[in-house]
Parts: sequence; C-alpha cells; structure tokens
Amino acid sequence: MNFLQASLFCGFLAYVIYYLQSEKKTVIGTEKNNDTYDYVIVGAGSAGAVLATRLSENPDVTVLLLEAGGDGSDNAEMFDTPLMTPLLTRSSSDWQYESTPHEPGLYINMNREKHTYISGKVLGGSSMFNYMQYARGSRHDYDEWADSGCRGWSYNDVLPYFLKSEDYLVQEGKPSKYHNKGGPLGVSKETGFPELTKRFIEAGKELGFKEVDYNGEDQIGFGVSQVNTRKGIRASTLNEFLRPAMSRNNLHISTNSHVTKVNFLEKMATGVSYIRNGVKHTVNSKKELILSAGSFRTPQLLMLSGIGPKGHLDSFKIPLVKDLPVGENLQNHLMLFHPSDINITHEGITNSKLQDPQTYLQYLLFNSGYLASTAFVGEAFVKLELKLELQKVKYPDIQLNFGVLQPCLEDFVINSTLLESVYRRTSVPGIVILITSLHPKSRGKILLQSTDPFDYPIIDPHYMEKRDDLKVYIEAMKFVERVFDTKPLKEIGADSKRFKDAKFCSMFVYKSDEFYECLIKHLIQMHNHQSCTCKMGAENDKTAVVDPFLKVKGVDRLRVVDASVIPNLTSGNTNAPVIMIAEKAADMILGIDSVKDIRKRINQI
Repeated sequence: MNFLQASLFCGFLAYVIYYLQSEKKTVIGTEKNNDTYDYVIVGAGSAGAVLATRLSENPDVTVLLLEAGGDGSDNAEMFDTPLMTPLLTRSSSDWQYESTPHEPGLYINMNREKHTYISGKVLGGSSMFNYMQYARGSRHDYDEWADSGCRGWSYNDVLPYFLKSEDYLVQEGKPSKYHNKGGPLGVSKETGFPELTKRFIEAGKELGFKEVDYNGEDQIGFGVSQVNTRKGIRASTLNEFLRPAMSRNNLHISTNSHVTKVNFLEKMATGVSYIRNGVKHTVNSKKELILSAGSFRTPQLLMLSGIGPKGHLDSFKIPLVKDLPVGENLQNHLMLFHPSDINITHEGITNSKLQDPQTYLQYLLFNSGYLASTAFVGEAFVKLELKLELQKVKYPDIQLNFGVLQPCLEDFVINSTLLESVYRRTSVPGIVILITSLHPKSRGKILLQSTDPFDYPIIDPHYMEKRDDLKVYIEAMKFVERVFDTKPLKEIGADSKRFKDAKFCSMFVYKSDEFYECLIKHLIQMHNHQSCTCKMGAENDKTAVVDPFLKVKGVDRLRVVDASVIPNLTSGNTNAPVIMIAEKAADMILGIDSVKDIRKRINQI
C-alpha cells in the first residue's frame, strides 16, 4: 500500500467518523438569489471568503458571494486533514490550469511538457489546497510597495490587518506586537518532530543565522514553521471566516455559479452575468462589484468584459471599456526539492508509518499525530552573497522549507526513469529542503484563448527568462548543500551529495555552475503562488490596473481583491498576504477603521 492508497483509506475512515459524530459541514447556498445586492463578490477563495465575511458584519448591507465550484462538503474530511493535501491535486475542486508548452530543454518541471497549477474551485478556494504555511513576508516588501506608489500599503499600514485576522495558538511569555490572539484565523507552530526541527535550527546557527520568529521583528534566520491549522485541522478561510458567517440573513452564498462577464453601463460596473445549473442569470450591484477570482480568472473576466490591452481585445472583437495592462506582470515562485536519507527512524514520516492503523486512529480520535502535520516543520529566510542588482534591497533572496519526509518515485515524481538517480524509488526515512527563490525578475502574462468564458486563458509564465533568476538558484543550491554539511544534520546521516550521480547531468563537472544549471532545468517545479496580473500602483502608473484603493482605473464601482493586485511577490507564501489584502479592502469599502485599537496596542509595546 503506497502513500496514496494509505491516505485514501484514512479518508474513508475519516468520513465514517465524521458521519457517526454527525459533524456535517455542508454549506448550503441560497437556492434563489435576489436580483440586486449592495455588494457582489466573484470568487469565494482566500480573499473572497474573508471579504464576504467582513462586509456582511454590517447588518445594513447585503452581500452576494458567487463561487464557480461547490461547497466542499463532499470531501470535507480530506480538505480538513493536513497531510491529505497531496491527494487534492487534480480533483474536481481544482481548476486544473495548465501553462503553454515549454520549449524543449527549458525548465521542464519534472519532465512535464507543461506546468500544472493548483487553484481552488470550491468555497475557501486555494486555502483548501495549500500546505498551510503562514508567512507574511518581509517588512521591506510592503515598504517597497508604498515607495513605488501604493500609498497606505507600507509595513506599518498592513501589520494591523495581519493581526486582525490572527488567532495565535502559541503560548508566549509576554505580549508581542507581531502576534494576536482572538482573530478568526488559527496560526499554530509545528511541534510534532522536535529533534529534527531543533537540528535544522542548529544547522542554521552553525552557519551564522539566528533562530527567529520569521513573522516577527526580523524575518531573516531559521525558525519553527508557523502553519494555518487549529487543533490538527486545516484553518482554511472557509472554516475560519465563512462558515461562522453563513447564517447571516444579509449574506447569500451561490455555489456552482460560473461568472461569464462583468456588465457595464458606459464605464460603471452594474453587476455580472453567470451560469448556474445550465441557466443564465444576471445580478446587479448597487454599491460595488468586487472580483476575487484569482490571478488567472480575474484578468480573464476583465478582458472578456472589455478591460484589458486594446490590441489584444481588438483581436477578439471585444468592445473596449478601458485600455489597461490586464494580465501582464505574472509572477510566481519556483521551487526545488533537495532530499536526503537519515539514519534515525523515531522521527520523520514514511509510508509504513502512514499505513499503521494507530496513525489513523490517533488522528480520527484526537486530531493529532502524523496526519495532523503539514510535514514541513522548519523554515528559513536567507540573504545570499550575490552580486546582482536585487542585492540593493533588504528582503531575503531565498526561503527554505524543512520537511520530515523525502519524496520518492512511487508517490511524488512524474518521470521515474529520468529521475531514478536522484530520488529514492520507495519511501525510506529522510528529510527534504524545499528551496524557493523569492523575487524572480522574469515576468509572464495571461491572455485570452477565446471569447468563450468556459475556455481557460492562455498562461505564458516565461519562467527563468532572466538570467539572474538562474544565478540565484545556483547559489541557493550551494547554500543548501552547506546546510546538509553542518554537524547537526550530518550526525543523523544527512548527505549533501544526493545529486552527484544525476545521470541526466553527467556531461557536466560535478558542482560546476553548468552542473547546477542542468539540475535546475530538470528538477525545478513551481509553487502555486501565481500573482500580480492586475497590479496595484499609483494613479499615474501605466503598468498598474488598480489604484491603491484596489479600484480598477478608469471605471466606477469595480474593485479587485485577490493575489492579482500584488505589485511584486512577497518574501514567502502568498496566502497570508492575500487574507491581509482582503481585511484591508473591507475597511476601504465600508469606509471604517477596524484596526485602530490594534494599532494603538502595537504602538504601546
């Protein structure tokens, strides 16, 4: 029985327990929507679920939340169990986007012809699919946003909104200006693998890095992973925000509702058209229409509705509402797994441990054990010694996620023949360091494939187009080898030379830059941190789609609130920043300051 089969068995048992305990998590959408609402939100993901929850806190306004996917109740036990995350890929709740085909030999993503993207098509969106890593990014990311024209988005501006969401489920000795208890979003620390976690942090110290709370005062250093789980259950925006709000009379939720177009009266958004159960509907927004459909779907909807690059819309004979650079500036984080065997078996995750009935029972009865973990227990943010233009900035260059299992060919890798010289064929005790380059210079784009709103857009990522992106990865791999060579990791059998016998790179001298480049081309994958396709910027910024209030430039009553408004990628995973953006957007829309007490508390510490 491999990992997939074991997890499926666990899922079946979980379903039985859920049923017996009558913990039914069905979210019932409205059977019939009204013709008009104050606010209509398109997309119920990490941003949309938060935004609908916050707007509907005002009993004097009405809110409709439209979601193309279902409510997730048919798969609740799999969504909620952290270590079942890999099984959710390519499910019916995943949009299953694909990029354009690669040129031969260029960053082939485990020998796939195309990159495949995970994007949630379900209430809670991608917060139902991600690996739950809670990383806000560097203070310097947001200060750079503000300096570039995004007024009101400096680190001091956004920190209170991170705190507003947070329920920090960690005991601390004294109050911190960087964490908050009592918000809706559970944030825990990974504590199930103390020896391995400690050794990772000690490895960082040997290399001169501090142990840090990377969501605190200083991001650069090594620390324990902070994750969006609550008592062993995934803390998605569905569970933490939307589900507690769904009984409000002024909030309607419409699932399986595929929005096809934004409707305009001249340059004023009036609502949307959507298809539900094969029937076309129109709904009007009295105050505002908000697009929270994600970095692929939001630009597609805008372009289908007449907002986008004039030449591109003209080629499809789409009447122009506003000429804006919609779909440009696509950014994403790339990642590479560097595994190693270890010689201890009492910690770490293997398939045999997952197949042990005690593992299932421990989780099903107590929500603890291996299945309650994300498997990534340590995290580091590092500034490399590079002679590149990006070194003028203060944020880190790379992120390392330390995992207590290693990928093996029977579970995780696409082309086992090609990659058998670098990955184990079966599951054995091991660790893995996931390497992420945080600030790529390359930029992709989103384009329309047709005027059919059910056709997926063209995703042209242009990964590694800029040579500096490759240079960062080469140096990152050298750094990770130094981590594996530290005493704390070598004592448990860690080996930095896993890639030495890579057959597909045997034509290059081991540890030469050409050798590392070959490894990167064969082993690179991409995170699902797609962002920046409706960039926020100053009113006079011709590369921006929305202004600092997230209003689409040149039209009325239309905003974008999702990852697409991010100007440049943050230093870390993108889910926490997206939730923060939605929190801040809700205040902008309602014209309130909900964080003044938090701001006051921060200033007093």
